[in-house]
Amino acid sequence: MTIEGRDGYKPTYVSKPERIPRENGLYAKTKIEAFIRYCKAAEKVFKGQKSIGKIEHIVHFEPFCGPGWNQTKDGSSCFPGTPLRAVQELKHYDTFIFNDYDQSIMDCLYSELKDLGLEGNPDVQILLSVKDANYIVQNIEAFLPRRKGKAFPFLGTVIVDPEDLHFSWPSTEILAKKRLDLLEMVPTNIDLARNIKNPSAQNYVGNWLGEAPVSEDLSEVLGQYEEKLRKLYTWVHGVSTSPLPESHYI
Repeated sequence: MTIEGRDGYKPTYVSKPERIPRENGLYAKTKIEAFIRYCKAAEKVFKGQKSIGKIEHIVHFEPFCGPGWNQTKDGSSCFPGTPLRAVQELKHYDTFIFNDYDQSIMDCLYSELKDLGLEGNPDVQILLSVKDANYIVQNIEAFLPRRKGKAFPFLGTVIVDPEDLHFSWPSTEILAKKRLDLLEMVPTNIDLARNIKNPSAQNYVGNWLGEAPVSEDLSEVLGQYEEKLRKLYTWVHGVSTSPLPESHYI
C-alpha cells in the first residue's frame, strides 16, 4: 500500500500529541458503523464483478474525510473515523481517495495512516488531497486508476458527509456518472432546517439542492431532494430519518 499526496499536497508527518481529532457526538459512532457496514456489503458484489473481469479496480472516495479520529465533545470517548476503518477493513478495495479542505486535518490523517504500518503492497494506493470538496469531485478523473490516459473499469463507494450544505448539486450529478455508490449524510438540523426558512439563504440552499426549495417544510424539501436523486440513480434507498439527531441519510 502506498500513500501519496496529489494535486499539490505535500504530506507532513505530525506527532501524536499534535494531532487533533474531530469533535462529534456519540451518534457519530452509529453513522460510521452504518457507512462501513454498507461498504463491506457492496465489497462482496464488487469482488464478484472483478473476479469475472467486469472491472479492474475497486475505489473508495471521501471528499470530506476528516483527520482520522473522532472525539466526543466532552472528551469521554475517542474512536476511528471512516478513513481509518476503510483502509483496514475493506480488504478488496485497491484505491482510496481522501480529501479535506484543511491541510492540518489532512496532515493528521496522513500521520495516522502512516502509523498503521500498511505500506508495502504496491497494488493498493491511498491518494490524499487538500482542496474544496466540489473542486475535487469536478477533477476526480485525475485520481481514478488510469492506463495510457484512459480510466480502468471500476466500481466503488463514495461517502459525502459534510458539516453543512457546502456540497453542490453539480457535484452530486458528477458522482452519479462515476459508478460509485453514494452514501450521503444531509445535515438537516444543523444547517438545512434553519436555512430553508431564511430568505437570504435561498441561494445557499439552492446550490445544494440544484433548484429553489419547494417550501419551508423540512420533510417536503427532503422529498424534493430524493426525487431529484431518483433521476440520477437507478436505485435510491430514500431520504430517511436516521438514528442520528442532526442528520438524514440517503
